[in-house]
Amino acid sequence: MLQAVSVTQHLITATGTISVKADAYGTLKTPAGTFNNVLRLSIRQAITDTFTGLYSAQYIFQTYDWYADGISNTLLSISFDTITTLGTSTPGSSTNYATNISAGISNISPSISFNTYPNPATDKIFINTVAPVKRVMVTNMLGQNVIDMQPEHVAANNPVEISVAELPVGIYSCTITTPSGSVSRRIVKE
Repeated sequence: MLQAVSVTQHLITATGTISVKADAYGTLKTPAGTFNNVLRLSIRQAITDTFTGLYSAQYIFQTYDWYADGISNTLLSISFDTITTLGTSTPGSSTNYATNISAGISNISPSISFNTYPNPATDKIFINTVAPVKRVMVTNMLGQNVIDMQPEHVAANNPVEISVAELPVGIYSCTITTPSGSVSRRIVKE
C-alpha cells in the first residue's frame, strides 16, 4: 500500500504490508467460558511512515484474534506492537476479552438454566435456578477464583445469596453446578 498526503508543507509517505492468516484451530478457555472449534487469525502489519526531510517511523503490529462460529464478536484479542521513531523503540501490548457474550447458550438445558439479580450489583447477587445448587464459583477476567462456595441445603427455586461487596468493580463469570451439570453467566459489580 502506498499513500501520500500533504501535512503542513511536508510530504508523508506510508508504505507497508499487512498479512492475515488462519494459523490455529481448537478450544479456547476464557473467563467468559470454554469455546470449541475456535479459529485463530494472525494479523501482522509492518508500516513505515516517511516524513520527507524530517524522519521516518516504523510500526510493527502483531495481533491474534480468536473467533467462534455463531458469535459475531472476537472472543479474545492479544496485540503486540513496536513503534520505532528516531532510533528509539517503544514496545506495547494489550489483551481484550469479549464480555458481551453468553457462553454455552446452545448447550443449556432448562434444568440448569439460572437467573442472577440484580445485575449489575453493588452488595449482593442472588442466583435462582430450578435445580438444587451444589457449587457457585465466581472468577475475575484473569481467570482467578474470587468466590468458591458450596451452599448447604439449597433446594430448587430457593435463591442463593452471594456477597460481592468486597469485590473490585468489574466483570466476572459466575458458574453454578447442579446435579445436571454446570453453566456460566456474566455478572457485573458496580
